[in-house]
Amino acid sequence: MRVAAACLAGALAASCSSDPAPPPPTPFAQADCRGQLVEVARFPSTDSPAPNAGTSNHLATDGATLFLAYSNSRNDALVMTGLPSDGGVVAIPLSGAPTRVVAAADVPEWQPGSFWVAGGQVVVQTGTELAAVPADAATPGTVSAPVPDNRSAAYVHDAEFGYYAGPSGGTGVSVVKVPIGGGSPTALVYDLPGVTVGGMADAGDALLLQVRWQRAPDESPFFRVWRVPKDGSPQTEVRIDVRWADPVRYPRLLVAWDGQDVLGPVTFDQGNVVVARVAPDGTSAPIPTRLAGSMVTRRGDEILSLQLVYGSGDPSPLLVVASSQGGSAGTVLACGGEPAPFQTGAVGIPGPLGIAATDDDVYVAYTDGVDLVIARVAP
Repeated sequence: MRVAAACLAGALAASCSSDPAPPPPTPFAQADCRGQLVEVARFPSTDSPAPNAGTSNHLATDGATLFLAYSNSRNDALVMTGLPSDGGVVAIPLSGAPTRVVAAADVPEWQPGSFWVAGGQVVVQTGTELAAVPADAATPGTVSAPVPDNRSAAYVHDAEFGYYAGPSGGTGVSVVKVPIGGGSPTALVYDLPGVTVGGMADAGDALLLQVRWQRAPDESPFFRVWRVPKDGSPQTEVRIDVRWADPVRYPRLLVAWDGQDVLGPVTFDQGNVVVARVAPDGTSAPIPTRLAGSMVTRRGDEILSLQLVYGSGDPSPLLVVASSQGGSAGTVLACGGEPAPFQTGAVGIPGPLGIAATDDDVYVAYTDGVDLVIARVAP
């Protein structure tokens, strides 16, 4: 594995970037809010799949239809939703046509690792298992999935493969690509012990994977972002001089690629951890952003995220839809999802579930009490 030797000695203690890093910006708050979330669909008494450590986006789009993955629709909700109780994927046409079930699970409390829509198919992946069902079939397809390892798993995909990073039957972690069109999985990184994964992003000819690597129980762990080539070449380390954050201590922070920079969790002075822009080459200092959360999608060179913001002076947490554009720290596109009246505790707090975007619109999915809601971002 290639290493920037000049920075190795101090990599865990401080950055050796040539430029000093600016102070991390304050998180988004109520005062930053603009725009609103306009409800598109609501599914009463319906649960979402459990989030993985490195991915949890349960909303997708093919441009004309939204697709939502869910894990359970309770018996008292069947009349209202018409959803199979064990979970599956539901399609919501943006034209206003009736919602329809695309895929029904054949196992209780279905927990897919990842799903997306491409080429007229809904693709579902859990670990190294991958299945596809037609997105427009008159009769719903059937999907099943083993229980995923939610403690350490990450997923991304491209036009040909679904990619999985996590436990794969051995004692360590593997990074595996699975052909969408059928065929055997291929390990890009095989059974490496002592590794815990965080977020993962598609960077064209390679994957970017946040890892915690402890080579021996009595050694201190390394926190890194690996570049894993899709052609099977050995993985390398991205900017070893950067103090990447620990995915175990700070789970479910986004890792993304906007075509130029890595966006990932970085530790700054005083232990502040924020998502920062990091140029993959050179020694320029990371640029802190205000983006957060694990729900992220890319639209061209723009990264869009859905995050839950707890402000120091705000009366309750807010859902914030943010963009990497509009300034180096990012900007707010919309806020919403305030707790319903008379609800207290965790059940009253909105929960981010997914984000998807077309050329013109951004959509989000979140919990509202015991319901799943899909909303459109509006000015």
